[in-house]
Amino acid sequence: MDTKELQSEFNKLDFEYRQLEERRKKLMGQLMVIGSSLDSAITIYNGTKIVSWKDGSWEDIGAMIEAHYNGDINITDYWSNGDTKRVPLNAISSGTTGENQNAQYIDLTIIDNNHDDLVTAVNGVSKAALTIHSKFCLGTTDYMYNAYDSPSYSLWKDSPRRTWCNNGFKNALPAGLVSLIKKVSKVTYRYGYIGTYASYRGSTTIQDDVFLLSEMEVYGTQSLDASTYGSGSDGTQYEYYKTASNRIKYLGIDGILANAWWLRSSNVYSNGNSGFRIVYSGGNVSYIHANFTFGLAPAFCI
Repeated sequence: MDTKELQSEFNKLDFEYRQLEERRKKLMGQLMVIGSSLDSAITIYNGTKIVSWKDGSWEDIGAMIEAHYNGDINITDYWSNGDTKRVPLNAISSGTTGENQNAQYIDLTIIDNNHDDLVTAVNGVSKAALTIHSKFCLGTTDYMYNAYDSPSYSLWKDSPRRTWCNNGFKNALPAGLVSLIKKVSKVTYRYGYIGTYASYRGSTTIQDDVFLLSEMEVYGTQSLDASTYGSGSDGTQYEYYKTASNRIKYLGIDGILANAWWLRSSNVYSNGNSGFRIVYSGGNVSYIHANFTFGLAPAFCI
């Protein structure tokens, strides 16, 4: 092949190369656009967008929860225990049951999946997709009952705090979130001091939209001496609280010092007075009279 033929062949290959290079750049640009889109939203079988718990809108989060109950996705493929979303909480007006809370932001953390029993199964699914808990205490402390000098003030099911959870707190959440909350069955145990007050021992199962956690749900074990207070269980430990440091909560999302927070498990003292279990600021569990004021950390399921 002479020089002229070599030059002609080179020019032909060079032209084809430039065309291919231009096409490569064009395709790369298209892939970058698609990749950017995939980072924020992925389309699955029924067109549902996959969003993060942290940044997703209530509409998109709701669509993902619905897809989970429909069997189209497994929500745990996308969200994990410890994922947190900051949401506004409207003011809860002061009332006779200790309902005062100013408008504030709260951090809602996923603490487990497929853990709580739904009151009404969804498409045959009997376990709530996710359990959500306030990562920190709300900004103001409050009591379980406004009195303590009777065993009658030691039941979660009759407490003003339960009423507050299922009404005041729930209704102060964003409307889009409220529509996703699922009613679940919750077991609560009451311990009773040996002898006269042993008759108060026992568990109660009730249905709640919003609830406080039990001792078993946080620690997985009973700390009170069984021979003195009896032995009972009110749930199993949430996965998130198997890490001891997660039990430490601050008062408000900008809190500096750790604060004690209420549990719904209760007990009757040796003198007949009423008390509830609390998580102390260091993360250990104890109990205190029902009319003391401590941090509030509500939970619910979606």
